[in-house]
Amino acid sequence: MDIIRRNPPFCNPSWGNLLPSSANWEKPREVRNLWRMGVNGDAKSEHMKTTENEMPTTEPRQMRADARRNYERLLAAANAAFAEHGPHICLDDIARSAEVGIGTLYRHFPNRQALLAAVYRGRIENLSAEAEELLNAPSPGDALASWLRSVLVHNITQRGLKEALMVVEGTDGTAAITECKMRLHAAGGALLVRAQEAGEIRVGLTISEVLRLVHGIAMVTDNTPDGPEQANRMLEVVIAGLRQQNAEAGA
Repeated sequence: MDIIRRNPPFCNPSWGNLLPSSANWEKPREVRNLWRMGVNGDAKSEHMKTTENEMPTTEPRQMRADARRNYERLLAAANAAFAEHGPHICLDDIARSAEVGIGTLYRHFPNRQALLAAVYRGRIENLSAEAEELLNAPSPGDALASWLRSVLVHNITQRGLKEALMVVEGTDGTAAITECKMRLHAAGGALLVRAQEAGEIRVGLTISEVLRLVHGIAMVTDNTPDGPEQANRMLEVVIAGLRQQNAEAGA
């Protein structure tokens, strides 16, 4: 019992005179509190630092005006670069095009995957915003057709962006794609239902089926000499097929 009293289980025997004797151990509680704060507090701080370092954000909640400008310039440069050269373009080239240093790029986007996800989300946000505006168009059928043309452009110019998000492990690429897919389907679904209810587009089709048609057109015309022109012609055939119900009703 004497040994246990002289050396409490949470005390280092080598500290000797730094700690009170066993007889007076219950009196100076501030000593124990300081010791515990020294150990547990440091451990907690290190854990919090590690967690923060492992969870970087691509866009801070609040940015200075110059930081916001750099962020937007980087996104615009990356969007253009990915459309022209694909998702594996050198990040130094993107920073150079945005007229910022590579360090600035990495402060906003800690890795390539974060930049890919930000660009992809930005494109889907633009398509969603366009769909919302088209809900007020006088012709629901024309509104859907216009939006599908924009979706085709997105599919043609993404140049493997979505695939690059999916293949890299240890990132949130799959989650970003799922989120964007749900948002795109919701935006296009509202346009499709409105056009169907107006009798301008044949019923019995879902937005998933329509978007698969558009995506398929982009895939089969990729890497062909007149790819974009051919894709546009094929899309017009699809749009005419969607409207075919009206032509048959009026015949």
